[in-house]
Amino acid sequence: NSGGCAAAYAAVHHMQAHVYMPKESLQANRSEVVEFGGHLHLVDGSIENACTQAAADCRQNGWYLCSSFHEPYRLEGMKTAGYELARSFNWTPPDWIIFPSQTGLGLTGIWKAFEEMNELGWLRGPLPHLASVRYMEGSHNQDTDIYSFERNANGSGQKYSMPVGFAVEHNL
Repeated sequence: NSGGCAAAYAAVHHMQAHVYMPKESLQANRSEVVEFGGHLHLVDGSIENACTQAAADCRQNGWYLCSSFHEPYRLEGMKTAGYELARSFNWTPPDWIIFPSQTGLGLTGIWKAFEEMNELGWLRGPLPHLASVRYMEGSHNQDTDIYSFERNANGSGQKYSMPVGFAVEHNL
């Protein structure tokens, strides 16, 4: 949970963290933010709605927006998982990678890594299918959101849209 991590980091450094997430977010994620002293803002609707509200509050209050897709080094760091997977499979990608995700950042980083390795000629075989599964509390797996990237016939990546992550701000 990025929100809990941001709240913990802010607390250690005597900063304020404002964490935005949908009202339907897991109770454990909500509790983690509050336990670390973060200001939790629950927003009606989706992660995109939470991101929009967070960005507006950042502009209004002069806060720094550090959500998943606004901080470039987080995506670059997530590529490590893709490189480790490729190395573990002796540079022959598996057919599928199913990745648990809330914001899609991890899956996006894995895809970016596989695209880079493919361009470098390091991979033995086609790009994998990638799927992200996000459990919604109380859904009993019926309302689980699934986002995926798939390879096309020539092995190059076809990207499908994914939601942006919920936003986390803290006052600098």
